[in-house]
Amino acid sequence: MTNRLANESSPYLLQHANNPVDWYPWGDEAFELARKSNKPIFLSIGYSTCYWCHVMERQCFENPQIAAMMNEHFVNIKVDREERPDVDDIYMAAVQIMTGQGGWPMSVFLTPDLKPYYAGTYFPPEDAHGRPGMPTLIHGLSDAWQNKRDEVLAQADEIAKAIEDHLSHEHEPDTIDPQVISDTQHQLMRIYDSTHGGFGQAPKFPQASNLLFLQAFLNANPDQATQSALSHTLDRMAFGGIYDQVGGGFHRYSTDAQWLVPHFEKMLYDNGQLALVYANAHMSMEPEDEPTRYATIAKEICEYVLREMTDETGMFFSAQDAEVDACEGLNYLWLTDEIEKAIDNPALAKLACELYGLDKGTNFQDPHQTDQPRRNVLFLPQSMSDFASHAKRTLDQIQTQRKSINSKLLAARVKRKQPSLDDKVLVAWNGMMICGMARSGEALNNNEYIHAAVKAADSIFLNMVDDDGKLYRSYRQGKLGVPAVLEDYAHLISACCMLHRVISDTLWLDHAVKLYNTVMKLFAAEHGGYFDTLADQTDLFVRTRSTYDGATPSGNSVMVHNQLDLYELTSQSVYLKRAELDLKASSQLIGAAKVGMVHLAHAQLRYLSLTANDEGQRFVLPKAREKRHVMNLDIQPREIKLTSEPTMVTLTLDIGKDYHLNAHDVPENLTATELVLEGSEAVSMEIAYPAGKQMSYPFSDVPIQVYTGKMEIPVMIHATGPVSEMPRLYLRYQMCTDESCLPEQKLELPVDFVVG
Repeated sequence: MTNRLANESSPYLLQHANNPVDWYPWGDEAFELARKSNKPIFLSIGYSTCYWCHVMERQCFENPQIAAMMNEHFVNIKVDREERPDVDDIYMAAVQIMTGQGGWPMSVFLTPDLKPYYAGTYFPPEDAHGRPGMPTLIHGLSDAWQNKRDEVLAQADEIAKAIEDHLSHEHEPDTIDPQVISDTQHQLMRIYDSTHGGFGQAPKFPQASNLLFLQAFLNANPDQATQSALSHTLDRMAFGGIYDQVGGGFHRYSTDAQWLVPHFEKMLYDNGQLALVYANAHMSMEPEDEPTRYATIAKEICEYVLREMTDETGMFFSAQDAEVDACEGLNYLWLTDEIEKAIDNPALAKLACELYGLDKGTNFQDPHQTDQPRRNVLFLPQSMSDFASHAKRTLDQIQTQRKSINSKLLAARVKRKQPSLDDKVLVAWNGMMICGMARSGEALNNNEYIHAAVKAADSIFLNMVDDDGKLYRSYRQGKLGVPAVLEDYAHLISACCMLHRVISDTLWLDHAVKLYNTVMKLFAAEHGGYFDTLADQTDLFVRTRSTYDGATPSGNSVMVHNQLDLYELTSQSVYLKRAELDLKASSQLIGAAKVGMVHLAHAQLRYLSLTANDEGQRFVLPKAREKRHVMNLDIQPREIKLTSEPTMVTLTLDIGKDYHLNAHDVPENLTATELVLEGSEAVSMEIAYPAGKQMSYPFSDVPIQVYTGKMEIPVMIHATGPVSEMPRLYLRYQMCTDESCLPEQKLELPVDFVVG
């Protein structure tokens, strides 16, 4: 028996059409039912390739008992976040406000007027590891609605107000400060992983906006340290398991710091942006010993998308799933004997095993399928040029043999059961892929890619614009979805500008100008910036204006880039003036966000360079502001083997002058320095916290133990039983001076756990 989702076109919603949960799509029918029946709403937001969305469906939404409870107490609504990013943004803000983190599946409990009063992400079928199960939540939140209604409504109003302040607040305009650009670069270099490349700690995402910013920064301000960080990051991403070494294309993110083991879903938006990044890199920074390294990545991304992610009209599909038969990454994993069988040439198979790291042992165990044998994610332990040197062959010889290896492995892989495909077409994501495809065609002198980009754009205007000229966000199997939002218009304008640059056809410039004028009518705010949604939408309690980048850049930031593109292409000052207004409107935010709005910082760099050039000058970046040394830390070893025998780990803290940490042994009203292990009950640790230095402070009647200067914390870590889930290690601390304290921090430490 199906529910109302059977009438939808979204692959994600259709996945839930046979659940015993009485799901409704987001819309008036569900809202009216909630009001008439005086029931709260359970809102579940996810997407078709989300691994934990699948898990929660299997455990909760396919469970008849849990489904019956949900149907009795709530009106249940399912939303595809990719179709409705506006809904997703609002309720993700609720999750982050209430929990301090976010993710999918998103689980939000709403009043009938759509205001959230409780929010989280994945919930299990029963209470576990300090997380309430769905039955507990259902009973507790339903009871609160029935018996503590005033408190629930007050909390919902408070959360809704916080969301509105966070997502739609208009800031006072400020000057366009070039210091922000230097500070953004400095902040990226502070979080740069000099060992493995990338920015920040595990899990690591490609973060194309960071890479595009650094490419632009280097064009304006050549800097060896930045150049090395960027090329190192591009190399390690290309060598790692996050990149599909056989079939091309990037997976969503790496679960570890080394870019080795990915979360295996593939998203169109990642590959569109990264095709652009690597095509740019080919034009400006190829390594001397391997002059087509980045060109190869751009080419393989485009080939992958054309082979597996393109419909018959030329438009691009959205995503491929991470799992096959509930097994993470099964389509992409290999055993040595599978390699040998697929290649059917002992010498070439041996070379493949050496090339892709199988000779170093297995590197992957699905934590949810421990009965499965350990397998291999294919990766390059070294560059192709280094491998050729060690193999005493030329680079051309190795590259030719690799093509033969990949051809045979891909032919074998195609015969396996394939990950499910999310075959809806999204305008915004297609815009990103059109840009990447067209730029790759230009950089690689490949007309096939340029023609593919043109065909995709032609098809969007043919299939996703109605007779009244209205653009729609999604399309699947001949059916249009919801109206387009800001990011759809923004990325389609960007794609049209790119096509005009590449093929000099004024048709695309005309399209870009018309779309831009539509954006100014539908989304532009009077004093600068843009709303994400249309003004007449009645199904949202707030009209958002997002400026932060996520996996994709914000629509606001893309619009500023579009204005700069249109100014460059037309020389009409109206575009430059609007870019100035938009940048001034967000200037305070960019400076405060550090790298959270890097695509806007990138636009600011372009604006300042353009205006300097117009005045016959060269834009010179100011130096980054000096940052006070607060604390550096290091932990060794970075790889921790989990066996019954303890592994000694040493955490070294170097605390800056004028700062101190509360020691481990302090009064309960203070934040103690503490190491925390989470995520696995089968791992234990013993910590030898050092004694603190005794200090007296006006706010305390007794002396307090504090840590200052350089210190070490030795830790013994061992497995207490079979390890099915990898733990994570955190440091909780609070940094203080003699006068004040910074906010409490919980920092994940950069270590990788492996089962020994």
